[in-house]
Amino acid sequence: MQTSFGSSTRPIPADQRSLRRWCVAVNGEQQTDVLYLVLDHPSFGTLTYGLTAGGHDGWTFHERGGGGSVILPFCRSQGELIVGLVEQERPLQGKRVLNAPRGFLECAEGHAVAAARELMEEMGFDAAALALTRLPGAPANPNSTFFETLGPGEGVHFFALEIPETLLTEDRGHRTFVASVIATDQGARRSRLAEQIGAAVFIPWYEAAMLGDMFTNAAVARLLAAQRDADPVR
Repeated sequence: MQTSFGSSTRPIPADQRSLRRWCVAVNGEQQTDVLYLVLDHPSFGTLTYGLTAGGHDGWTFHERGGGGSVILPFCRSQGELIVGLVEQERPLQGKRVLNAPRGFLECAEGHAVAAARELMEEMGFDAAALALTRLPGAPANPNSTFFETLGPGEGVHFFALEIPETLLTEDRGHRTFVASVIATDQGARRSRLAEQIGAAVFIPWYEAAMLGDMFTNAAVARLLAAQRDADPVR
């Protein structure tokens, strides 16, 4: 039985079947004797059911590369700290939401490279001319009941990019990028269409901190920590 999927979860010993509390169904049929189950996707990671490191049955998820990247563009506009988010369809939240650009790592990709790529794919903005900053703090575990971040550096990494105010404009009550700095080629449009991404907007940090997206909330908190020695934010 192959168990080398990068997960600490192992098959439940046959003599410990009584540990099973989760029900496994395949094609609508409940399987009564599942001791180990793996769902693996080369682009996302591995979901494993079995005996967890905590000593009970359960499922764990080990993300490709140990965790992805989140990037938060920001600007100090007229003394106010504003952060850049994208409007995106999130079917599992049942609606369109605002969230910070983020994503999984691609093969052999570093976290900073992934952050810049996600910014281009989701906002159409090329970060190459500006200084991408790694936000302070340890890589984050999205949900430590189920997500595995056991290896060095595993977890979600957070980055920020300061945007000059000259690159922003007012549109329908929000700040957004001026049209001249946004990629409009077919590849860029195809990427945003595939991920059902709409407008990019800059909103006050305190509004972003209260959105129903924990990656965005965490990114704002880390940005505030990084800005603690700067002028007071409002």
